[in-house]
Parts: sequence; structure tokens; C-alpha cells
Amino acid sequence: MLKHPAIEKLLEPATSEKVLSLPAHLFFIERISIPPELDLSELDDFAELTIESISPFPLDQLYWGFLSAESCSSILLYAAHRERVKEVVSEPIEAYAWVVPEFAPLASTHFPETTEIIVASDSGSSLLHFAKGNGVPTHASSIACLPEEREEAIGRLRAEAPALSPEVPQILLEPTSAVLGENQQPVFHFQATLSGDASTDESRLTKLSPTGTLLWRADVRDARFKKSEQSARRVSLYSLRTLSWAAIAALLLLIGELALLGTHLWLGAQQARIAEQQPLVDTISEQQTLMFKLEQIERNDLRPIAILDALNNLRPNGIYFTKTVVEGENTVIIDGVSNNVNALNSYTDALQNSGSFELLEDPKTITRQGKTTFTLQLAYSLPQKEASAVNRGAGQPAQSDA
Repeated sequence: MLKHPAIEKLLEPATSEKVLSLPAHLFFIERISIPPELDLSELDDFAELTIESISPFPLDQLYWGFLSAESCSSILLYAAHRERVKEVVSEPIEAYAWVVPEFAPLASTHFPETTEIIVASDSGSSLLHFAKGNGVPTHASSIACLPEEREEAIGRLRAEAPALSPEVPQILLEPTSAVLGENQQPVFHFQATLSGDASTDESRLTKLSPTGTLLWRADVRDARFKKSEQSARRVSLYSLRTLSWAAIAALLLLIGELALLGTHLWLGAQQARIAEQQPLVDTISEQQTLMFKLEQIERNDLRPIAILDALNNLRPNGIYFTKTVVEGENTVIIDGVSNNVNALNSYTDALQNSGSFELLEDPKTITRQGKTTFTLQLAYSLPQKEASAVNRGAGQPAQSDA
């Protein structure tokens, strides 16, 4: 499907999200030995002083940088006049995320044996020699050429370079893309072609990504600009991480609030269901209580009517009951009021002498304003004649009408 040019332009990443690989032939390249007494923290100052001493132009007219590697006794300095760079780059290079020469992605790349590297793009070719285990090229040169002139140009570069043994492996790297990865670190993609004698793993050369100090040293922009940009990116990265954690915390809080709301809604629905079923529960509970009482009466042969009749037959006029409770084994608890203590004592004696009641506890009495409230706990038993009749009735079989 064809795209409109305006749409394609909108879909392009901003310049600040691009990596600019400058043609290597724009740069003057020089390998510089590091003095043994130089401290690693002084390497940037040493490189700046060196480029000042060997360049015919002041630093403010140059774009320059250098390749370095740990435990390496040399650096690879390169510099280009700013006017030459402006001829091939339409936008200010300060607007880009990174600006490096085409061969800079090879910074601190180590090879298991002496190796010849050719970096070939549409605008030119670069020849680099790497000694065994050395992360900085021992030789680097470049030339402008068209793709169809590449073989001839590489031949000229080899003729001017230090001679290598014919058995030295040769690797051709053709840049395909350069994009920003995580934390704004560039990732350079290459198509790698190895000679038959090369023992290097081809896959590790198809994607190169120098990081940290090595990358900032390789960038060709002004040192003050790079220092300011490095600080700004660090602050931006910390701010982005803080914002990300804050967003995660807010999301977790929102999820918690939604879960709490859902729990409240579920709890409200459950409570509503319980409230709707409460009348039915109360009815069932009342029925169960009634059934329990009936079972208790049947199991314990309770005779509440007979007990009340016997109590009332002996009760004098000066005493009345406020509450009576018949429990298992025909135990009856009576709460009542008597006109005086003597009447209560007489009633208690009458109950015990009746042969049907036995006083289980001493009466509990309280006398106020001439009235005596009392609580009696009695055990009821059938009179002898009634008990004999009940036993005889229980022992005889039922007769049918047939």
C-alpha cells in the first residue's frame, strides 16, 4: 500500500530520537599512545590536549572524539572541520541523540586474533586493523567512494596500510540501521560477511551497542555540550523512572479501590439477601423451638397442665403467680407475689405435704412495702394413684373397634 509523503514524514521519529552516523572519510584519524603514568580519570583531558596540539584548527571549529578501551595503551583520535560536516548534514547535529563516525560502533570490540575490518557504506569505506585482544584499532583509514567503486577503494586503503599476513581474517561490515534502544542507548545493525578463515562469531557483529563512557567519548560534539546533555538525560531518566513508579502505584491504588468497591457491592448484595430471608429464618427458628419443646414434653413425660392445676389447687388467695416455667423431668420454677411471708410459708408447707411436689431449693424472697416477691423451684411427681393408672394404661395393648 502506497503512503502519502506527508504521512510518511509524520511517522518519522523526531531528530532527537535519531542516531547520526557520519561518513568516516570526513575525519582526520590518528592513533595516539597513552603515557604509562597517565591516570584513567585524566584520559579525556589528555585527548583534548592532544587534538589541540596536532590540529591546525581551534577546537571550536572541530567536531572530534576518540575510541578507547579498558587495559588498552592507545586511543584512536578523529576530528573533522565543522564546515565539512555541515555540507553533508542539513540539520544541526546537536539536535540528534548521538553523532558518531561510521566505525565508532566497533569501540572496545575485541577479536581472538589479528583481524581486518572493512566498514563499507554508500558514501565510502573504512579500513581498520585490530590486534588480538585489543579493543582499539591499531590502524584506521577511510576513503570516499560509490558502491561500484568499493573494490578499487579498498585496494587503495590496503596499499597504504601496514601489511598484514595473507592468513589474517577479513570481515566486511555494511551498516543497515541505527536506532535508539533502552535508556536512549543506540543499537547499530550491520550485515556481516566473513572470510573463510575468520573464527569470529558473525552474529555478535550484526548488532553492536557501545554504552556509557565509551559512547560519550566516541560522540563528536563539543565536550561542554556532551557534559550538559549527559546530565540532562540522567535527570530525564530518573524523572521517567519516578513517573513510571508513580503510575504503577496509582494503578495499584486504582485496582485496590475498584476491588474495595466491588467487595462493598458484593457485601451489600449479600446483606440484602440475608435481610430478605430473615422472616423465613425467624419462622423456621420458631417452628424448631416449638418442635423442641414438644419433643421435650414427649420425651420427659411433662404434664404442664396437671402441674398448674396442682399448684392452683393449693394456692391461697393471698398469693398469685407472675411467671411459671416447666422444664425437663417436670421441674417447675415459679415467680410470684405474696401478701406476707407467713402466707408464703404456709403455701410452701402445703406443697411439700401434698405428696406431688418437692422443694429443690430454699425459697428466694424479697419483701418490700408489705409485699413479698418469691421464686420457688419444685419437682413434680404424679400422685400414687394416678401413676399406677398411667402405668397400667401403658402396659395394656390398644383395642380396635373391629
